[in-house]
Amino acid sequence: MSRMILVCLCLVPFTACDDPVAGNRGGSSSSSSAENEAVVAPKDPSPPVKKDFASVAEALDALTAATKAGEKEQQRAAYNWLCRQDERAIPEVTAVMNDTSTSVEVRRLAGGALGKLGPQAAPVLIEVSRSDEKLMQLKAIETMPSLERPPPEVIERLIVLMDDSDS
Repeated sequence: MSRMILVCLCLVPFTACDDPVAGNRGGSSSSSSAENEAVVAPKDPSPPVKKDFASVAEALDALTAATKAGEKEQQRAAYNWLCRQDERAIPEVTAVMNDTSTSVEVRRLAGGALGKLGPQAAPVLIEVSRSDEKLMQLKAIETMPSLERPPPEVIERLIVLMDDSDS
């Protein structure tokens, strides 16, 4: 990774926990004629969005299911709930992030949530930043600066990455 990209990553504000879902959330506009409006059948109501979860495992399951089903609001709600947890959630979130049988989108969301769970997530992020899996490596690098009070190891790792022309 070039130094310029890494410097930009360190300076750009990172995705807040309140909006992990990128892309257009709004629908496309349709013709405003009364004829077209009368022909369009009403949409089925979306399933209710669950915003509170009994456990980290339940939130991770909801995140996975919502991602698979394309339910962006439920995906966002599960992600936000995970971001509000503390360091006790790190092992379960890490397990999902490292599970290669899980979709990359869910794994990247889990990686983003790790940065909100406390500086105890630093060793995991540093380890993933060394992996051969480029998408997860990039997510770990993106997430490191979002750690509150990042430990010196994170700063050292980012400096190494800035100096490494092969990263």
